[in-house]
Amino acid sequence: LLRLLDARASDTLVCAQALQQGIVVHPLSLHALSHQAPVFNGLVLGYAQIAPEQIEIAVEKLAHIVRQLVR
Repeated sequence: LLRLLDARASDTLVCAQALQQGIVVHPLSLHALSHQAPVFNGLVLGYAQIAPEQIEIAVEKLAHIVRQLVR
């Protein structure tokens, strides 16, 4: 789980751009219990199906996507 504190990096937008890079992550905001509950901006990460040497590459790509969105 990765919380995105800067609202300019919308979790749904980060997920869409990550998918274009071949990275599948899920937006935390979709897990809100209701529209009344606080909605947190973040990513749900999983790494069970990725080779250890590819994790760092994927994280660097995610970081680049987030940096581009908060400029």
